[in-house]
Amino acid sequence: MNITATSFPHFDTIYLGGGTPSLLSIGQLETIFKALNKSYKIDPHAEITMEVNPGDVSLEYFQALRSLGINRLNIGIQSLMIIFLNSSGADIIRQKQFPLLMIPEKPVLTISG
Repeated sequence: MNITATSFPHFDTIYLGGGTPSLLSIGQLETIFKALNKSYKIDPHAEITMEVNPGDVSLEYFQALRSLGINRLNIGIQSLMIIFLNSSGADIIRQKQFPLLMIPEKPVLTISG
């Protein structure tokens, strides 16, 4: 990281993706963010995006992501397709896999797909 830090000392966008990073524990993500903050200047208004598989995480996990500074989620289109492919069980699947989409009022994070 130190070599890169001299060439790119400041970031206003961070993307955690590929390999399903939502399988990482909050502790593992904290370690990553500590290393990033130690080596780089992260803009306080940076867009920090993480790919997630909504079936792997809970509302508490999403809230912890937000506390780490992650403010945007990227959910793969294949995750959304399950709702359309199984029309008879869509409500059950939606409730199981997409609890964050059912949060009333204020969203925890911005969602893109």
